[in-house]
Amino acid sequence: MWISVFVAATLIIAVVIFFKLPYSKTKSEFHSEVDNKISTLTKYSSVFTEDDIKALPFPVQKYFKYCGYLGTPKMSYMKATFTDVDFKMSQSKTIKIDYTQYNFVEKPERFALISSSLFGVPFEGFDSYRNGVGSMKGSIAKLVPLFDQRGQSMDKAC
Repeated sequence: MWISVFVAATLIIAVVIFFKLPYSKTKSEFHSEVDNKISTLTKYSSVFTEDDIKALPFPVQKYFKYCGYLGTPKMSYMKATFTDVDFKMSQSKTIKIDYTQYNFVEKPERFALISSSLFGVPFEGFDSYRNGVGSMKGSIAKLVPLFDQRGQSMDKAC
């Protein structure tokens, strides 16, 4: 009996340690896609000017001026990171998520990673739109695929 208890405890400890390790296939794929995309970007050496925004609607021009973008370097992409954000699963269930998104300028492309956990079991999702193709993958416990959505409806939604 003690052997069974020892084996069960060892297995539980091994699973908990595995869940706490920073590596995951989903995160690795996300970072690989983003790093690859960033390495191929055109680096801008120019700055935002009045000429760049003159065709934009007046409120957008006003926003650019108010935020002080004129005279600042043009960028190739932007990164948004949100940590410990409430995500509503249903009317009564809310979980905390971490969310990182990269948007690229040259052509509309986006990569997003969501990380969370429920009862200590990690959940990760990778949402992407590249070359006109949208997809969304999710996995639980770092290994078990939950979904891999692709197709025309995903392309349109993205």
